[in-house]
Amino acid sequence: MIATVGPLNDDLEGHVVFRISQDMQVLSFLLRKTINALIEKFNLNAKTVVEYFYSSPIFEEKRKIFLIKGIEAYLNNDFITAIHILIPQIEALIRNLAEKMEIPVLNQSHLNGFNYRSLSSLLEEESIKNILSEDVCNYLKILLSDPRGWNLRNKVCHGISKIDDFNRMVTNKILILL
Repeated sequence: MIATVGPLNDDLEGHVVFRISQDMQVLSFLLRKTINALIEKFNLNAKTVVEYFYSSPIFEEKRKIFLIKGIEAYLNNDFITAIHILIPQIEALIRNLAEKMEIPVLNQSHLNGFNYRSLSSLLEEESIKNILSEDVCNYLKILLSDPRGWNLRNKVCHGISKIDDFNRMVTNKILILL
């Protein structure tokens, strides 16, 4: 067991996270249809999608190849590759946003060095909530780092995902995050 949700009176936030997680799964078929329609209507490929992303200043040129490879994998239905490439890129984007806002992205480690702050802690920053909105930050946490939610970042990056977790539904959610 990774996390539990307590009784409604004691754990309203846990129930909200759990319910949003369920809703995201139920509504996934609509997202799939929408993404497919966009790809067909605009004849999208990995490079055109990534070029669109780069209208935002938080996308770094040095990471462009990761995004192209991840989107190509998605378009080729290679969801294992797409998920493994794209989830760390989303985390890097949040760090880039924090750095541009002069929010510290490092914490001192017990070895007199530094470690990167967790994704969850960055998403708790009021300045980031003001830019992305509290709803978007909550969505990111539920999908990527909250053990009561989908927790994709932690499952993938810690090697605890099941093979069934690497599917179109999950990859669609990651693509929408970008």
